[in-house]
Amino acid sequence: MTATGIPAGLANGFVEGLGARGTISGNATATGSLSDPSAQFTLSGSGITTEQIARSGTAPLTLDVAGTYDDGTLNLANAEVVAGDGRLTARGTVGQQLDINVDLSQLPVGLANGFVDGLGAQGTVSGTASATGSLSSPNARFDLTAANVSVAQSRAAGALPLAPISPARIRMATLPSTRRSSGSAAAPSASPAGRARAI
Repeated sequence: MTATGIPAGLANGFVEGLGARGTISGNATATGSLSDPSAQFTLSGSGITTEQIARSGTAPLTLDVAGTYDDGTLNLANAEVVAGDGRLTARGTVGQQLDINVDLSQLPVGLANGFVDGLGAQGTVSGTASATGSLSSPNARFDLTAANVSVAQSRAAGALPLAPISPARIRMATLPSTRRSSGSAAAPSASPAGRARAI
C-alpha cells in the first residue's frame, strides 16, 4: 500500500478548530495472518502543523519514520521529528519488552499546544530518555534540560520561566516541574498518586 501527499487537513473534519495543515506520505507491506501479522512501513510528512501550534510560533513539523512489526513487537529503525531548530529521534523496540532510546535537541514544547487548548507553552526541551523492561513493569532513565519553558497561565501570573536546579533521581512516571533533572524512573508504587520523590 502506498499513500502520497495525503493532506493532514482531513483530520479537521473530525476535530473542530484543529486547523491541521501539511501532507503525509508513506508505504507499507503486510504478510501473515490477522492474528499474527508482519509488516514493514515507512512514513514521512512535511509542513505539518495545527492552528494552536502555529499560533504559538512553533515551526511546522517534518517527520520520517521507518520500521517493522513482527511477533507483536514494533521495531523502530528510525523515527525523527523536526520542528525548526528542534529535533526528536527515537530508535528501538516496543512490545511486551521495551528497549527504546529517545534523543531531544531543542524540541519546542509549543507542540503540546496542539493538544491542550489555551496551554500557550513556550520554550524548548533537550536531553535523552530510554525505556527498558516490560510493559507491565517498565524502567525509564532520563536526562532532560528545559530552556525558558513557561505556559500562558504562569506568564499571566508574572512567574519567571523554569529556573535551574540540581540533577535529581525521580521514582515516578510523573515528571516534576524542573528545568533540569536526570536519573531513573520506575512505575509508581503505593505512594500517593501525582507525587514524585527525589532521592
